[in-house]
Amino acid sequence: MIKKSSFFLIITCSIIWPLSIFYNWSSDFGIYYSMGNLIDNDYRLYKESWDTKGPVYFFFLKVIGEIIGKGVWQSYISLIVTTLFYLVSLFFIINKFVKNDLAKLFLVILSIASLNFQYATSSIAIFQSSLYIFSYYFLIRSIESKNSYPFLLSTILLSAAILTRIDAIVYSFVFFFAFIILLKGSKSKLKFILLLIAFNFLLVFFFFSFYGFNITEFYQANIDHYRQFAVPSNIKTKIYILIYRTDQLIELSLQGILPSFILILGIIFFNKFYKKIDLKNNIIIFSLVFFGVIFSIYSESPSYRHANIFVTPILFLIIYYLGKIQIKNKFVLILPGLLFLIISLVFYTMTIKKVFLSDCYKNIFCENSNYKQSKKTIEEVNKLKNVDVIGSNGWIYVFTDAKPNLSIVNWNLYFNANFYPTEYTINQHNDLISRKRGSNLWINKLILNNPNPTIYLNEVINHYQFVEDQGLFFKYKKK
Repeated sequence: MIKKSSFFLIITCSIIWPLSIFYNWSSDFGIYYSMGNLIDNDYRLYKESWDTKGPVYFFFLKVIGEIIGKGVWQSYISLIVTTLFYLVSLFFIINKFVKNDLAKLFLVILSIASLNFQYATSSIAIFQSSLYIFSYYFLIRSIESKNSYPFLLSTILLSAAILTRIDAIVYSFVFFFAFIILLKGSKSKLKFILLLIAFNFLLVFFFFSFYGFNITEFYQANIDHYRQFAVPSNIKTKIYILIYRTDQLIELSLQGILPSFILILGIIFFNKFYKKIDLKNNIIIFSLVFFGVIFSIYSESPSYRHANIFVTPILFLIIYYLGKIQIKNKFVLILPGLLFLIISLVFYTMTIKKVFLSDCYKNIFCENSNYKQSKKTIEEVNKLKNVDVIGSNGWIYVFTDAKPNLSIVNWNLYFNANFYPTEYTINQHNDLISRKRGSNLWINKLILNNPNPTIYLNEVINHYQFVEDQGLFFKYKKK
């Protein structure tokens, strides 16, 4: 009964949660989806198509696109698969760690609630969280069983998470600690080390070869990006910013994660639970939480799509320990579980109403849609084979058959004065200002609202003439 109820909740949530794309048209997911389906030998990752993310999620979306094609409904299905991957990963470890049916149901509800007030912008974050969750599971299993093979699988999954977004590398310290523990107890140390190197190298080699980029291009896009844009404030300022992330704390509370974390910690400490379990597991699990929080302080980002890096190990900790402890009073789980379920129902009801009451699921220009005033842009772009757009959020290339001349992610070049241009972005910029007279260009309004425009944006404005306001974009023509 519990398993059937859990499957029903997971499938229902996986279908409803992605519906929000039909009205908010999340810019981040639009970029991931369009890049995943458009990158090819002529439009290459980290060259003509620049971004600060690794190749794994693009590949994931490309595989889905190869099966079902590209389009509006296909993007929705791709987001369903992403959501399902996330919830199934949580359901997997719930079933592995937890025996009590009430605790299982509570944790399934908590898993679903963890998506409350998140939208498709978090798509890459929940995809990466899925890799984390499976990776953490095999990491713990390797320590518990003193078996190196689960650890091998956990490192491959961590490598995939790093190749999704580079911030996952923060957890490599914890995995190295586990590696030392396992290496000491290994009978065949050399074989263990060679297998780790070989399988992780093959994973990295596959993605570098498939997308045709080199280590320098990957470093510039993924690692140097964080170095260039990290805020150089002191630790006192960073902690102050973390404490006053009120929106993030409210979100974590409405998702049930913060109160559940406090509840589990309270039970652990008051029952002196540490005496009953392997100390190594305590160190590893709490280290995952520690490094996630430290990175969150360093990044100074209030955005929830960046909070997943420290939320995921917390969620893993809650599931792991709830499977170990015995809760005598069932209302300790029933009451918060009901509250989280009610909050989730309110959130999903709001999403359904926005989509179906204004027919957003069948009209991308519906009343609640971010594109409701941009119909003319889409109609004009759809007549073109290739198009120039500055500040595209990717959806233009989903709504139409046009292909981009510029990198879909070119926001920083024209908005951020501190952005370091690459050889390919500069070449694209020079080609743009050298277009023949009368060529069309669309620029996102938000870029033009910047009070301190970059030299590249000023150069474009000097070469193009304003034509008209088309909702999200201003249209220009080459002088």
